[in-house]
Amino acid sequence: MIINTIRSKRLAIFFSSLMFLAIYAIASAQDSSKQMIIDDTKVLYVELMQFKNDSKFHQVGFDRCCKYFKWLQKVKELENNPDSKLLLQEGVVVGDLKMLGLEYAKKSGKETNYTKFINQQFKEALSL
Repeated sequence: MIINTIRSKRLAIFFSSLMFLAIYAIASAQDSSKQMIIDDTKVLYVELMQFKNDSKFHQVGFDRCCKYFKWLQKVKELENNPDSKLLLQEGVVVGDLKMLGLEYAKKSGKETNYTKFINQQFKEALSL
């Protein structure tokens, strides 16, 4: 009887340890995915800030002909990534970045109340 109790306790400790490791692995994977999404979003945000005042961008916007179209495609791909929802924990979503780019295209890179607000959100979320 005592042996069975000891075995039961060891099994309970073993399975508890496995559960802890599984939970830790899931949390670590989620943190890693979140950091990758943040990093990818940061790169795209910085790129937008670099080309938003480019006169060529003002002329062509996100037309298929030009390099800015590739930027928009990357944003859409990131937006479709299921892990992109993790960015919401930082107070922004990838769709906000797309809308920011479209606003700059529409307004020829000029700041509006909307762009000022969204830029502040991204700066805080991405630690810029």
